[in-house]
Amino acid sequence: MKNKVFSSLVLLVVAPLFSMAVSGQRVFVTDDKIEPGEYRQIRRLELSGEETVQMRAGEEKQLRVLSTVTGRNGMYREVVAPTTWSVHKTDGVAIDGNGKLTVAPSVKHNTKFKVTAKVSIMEAWEKEGFDVKVEQDVVVFDTKLNPLVGVWSQKSLTPCSGEEMEVAGGGLRWLEFRADGTYSAAAAPFETYNDYWGKYTFDAAKGTLALTIDGSNDISDRLRLEGEYSVKADKLTLAGLQLLSKLEGDAPCRIHFSK
Repeated sequence: MKNKVFSSLVLLVVAPLFSMAVSGQRVFVTDDKIEPGEYRQIRRLELSGEETVQMRAGEEKQLRVLSTVTGRNGMYREVVAPTTWSVHKTDGVAIDGNGKLTVAPSVKHNTKFKVTAKVSIMEAWEKEGFDVKVEQDVVVFDTKLNPLVGVWSQKSLTPCSGEEMEVAGGGLRWLEFRADGTYSAAAAPFETYNDYWGKYTFDAAKGTLALTIDGSNDISDRLRLEGEYSVKADKLTLAGLQLLSKLEGDAPCRIHFSK
C-alpha cells in the first residue's frame, strides 16, 4: 500500500459553511469524512487548495487535513487520521495538537511562516502504515497596509463622459486580491472557474495598481491592467483599468466595487 494513493496532503482552513475563497478558485469542503477503513478512497492530495493561507494579527484558524473529491475540482473531504502539528519558529505564532493556528496581535504585517503536519495513515487490517509530512505557507497581513485584500464585486461604473451608474447583473462580479500578492477575476464565477488570474503590485503612496496575467480561461486584448486605485469605507474604485474580458461599448473611466 505504501505511497500507492498518496502524492501529497492538504491543509485547509475550513470555514463554517465549508467553503472559502482562494487564489484562482473557490474551494468547497463536503460534510463527509474519510475515516479508517475508507483510506483507499483517497486520491489526489495537496496543500489546502491555495498556495498561501492568509491571516490577520490576533486571528485564529482551524487547519484540517483534506483529500480532493474524485471528479470534483475544488472539492475536498476531511481525512480523519492521527496528526502531529508544528509551526516553524516564529515569535507570536502557535498551533495546538488539534491544528488550531493562533497569530498574536503583535505579529507584523507580511510575516511569513510554515505550518507542518505529519499525518499517520494506516488501515485497521494492516500491520503497519506510513507517515506523510506536508507544509503550508501562511502570511500575516494588515488591511491598513494592504486595503486591497479581500473579495470585491463590481457595483457601478463611471463613463468618461457622464455620472456614476449602477451595473445591474453585469460587470466583474469576482475580483479577489490576496495577501500573498496574487489575484483572480471573473465576470460569472462558478465553483473554481475564473476568467484570469495572476499577480498584482501596488504603490500606496502613489495610489497605483498593476496586474499581470499568469493564466486564463477567457481574456481579450481590450483589457487594461495598469491604473490607479482608491479604497474608502469598503468601496474600491479603479481608474484607467479595464478588467472585463467581454466588454460592450466604450471602456469606463472608473469602475467601483464593494465587498
